[in-house]
Amino acid sequence: MLLKTVKKLWQGKYASIRDYEHRAAIKEGGIELRYNDDVMTMTATELLKYKPGNKEFASKFGKPYKLVDLPFVPREESFDE
Repeated sequence: MLLKTVKKLWQGKYASIRDYEHRAAIKEGGIELRYNDDVMTMTATELLKYKPGNKEFASKFGKPYKLVDLPFVPREESFDE
């Protein structure tokens, strides 16, 4: 499972990941996204439902990339019990 920390949410509800991170997460069986103290996980099957957007962004270090916007829904778990 790929681990990624996001610093902000687009429109307050979407975690944006790059297209190559999306492909890597599918290969690794899913992704765990962290935002502040919240954690969300998605399986590879769930990730397949989301596609990269049309806009390409220039990378400082390599090839251009596109963003995949995933709805950020933190899991409701209590670790105190």
